Amino acid sequence: MLQRWTSGDQQALDQLAPMIYQELHRMASAYLISERRDHTLQPTALVHELYMTLMETQNVSFANRNLFFAFAGHLMRRILIQHARGKASQKAGGNHTRVLLNSLNDLPQVQPRSADDLLDLDKALNRLGKIDTVKERIMELHLFAGLGVREIAGGLNIPERTISRKMKAARIWLLRSLNLDGTA
Repeated sequence: MLQRWTSGDQQALDQLAPMIYQELHRMASAYLISERRDHTLQPTALVHELYMTLMETQNVSFANRNLFFAFAGHLMRRILIQHARGKASQKAGGNHTRVLLNSLNDLPQVQPRSADDLLDLDKALNRLGKIDTVKERIMELHLFAGLGVREIAGGLNIPERTISRKMKAARIWLLRSLNLDGTA
């Protein structure tokens, strides 16, 4: 059905939607779990915005399911960034918490906690992309699509060990870029 949809069959997307909805909702929920409870964009709304964007998308094709979900994660990132920019433009000043760090097997995690954090992370990912597009893509797939090392490796056709190594280096770079590595 993915191939039918990417070949221009809009009805295929309508048939595909119920099959992928749960996974897309899981991705949206996983990402938004770190947001405040009264966040105006809830997982269901994010998935619906994504669906509207997918309906307007043309000239794309996916070699496999992982690449579709990677693309969906990329679109979610864009939707969240657009939403955060709208929120940031509505408020003047104010305090914000930069990024919450958690330790997972001694690999720091970057989790945006506010619209400002999301914008900072997006800017940092864009800077990383100018240095190393593969590392940017890996972190985008991990942070916004919720994909793990194995899924990213399969989608990008890169060995898992390489993905792990690049992910670790990208996390360190992001932490330093966001000034969260404990240095002044």
